[in-house]
Amino acid sequence: ISYILLFLSMYFAESVPESFRMSLFFLPAISLFFYAHLSDCTYVSKFYSSQSLVLLGNASFAFYLIHVPLIGILRNILAGHTIDDFSFFILCLTVISFLSIGTHLTYEKWAERKLKIYIYKLTSY
Repeated sequence: ISYILLFLSMYFAESVPESFRMSLFFLPAISLFFYAHLSDCTYVSKFYSSQSLVLLGNASFAFYLIHVPLIGILRNILAGHTIDDFSFFILCLTVISFLSIGTHLTYEKWAERKLKIYIYKLTSY
């Protein structure tokens, strides 16, 4: 049911005013989709809790922070080359994913450890 609702909402999305579509239109379908897939111990929930997807989820904030500037940088680097949109998308997705994972593992994890030590010292008195 969640897939049907999601695909129907995507199919009819063009006929919905943009302001509503960008705020609340997909919320019921997405909520049901995640509830159906993550509530029980199913193959889908096991897939989403795999180490690689957990790592991608943890790196998603770094992805969010660096994607816009990196797309611009990659666009400037490839300005003289002819590349179709799909290939550019795959290139950007690959580069940004690796850099966001690297950023998460080096900077975010380091900052988290430092903050935990600092907070522990503050609260242990």
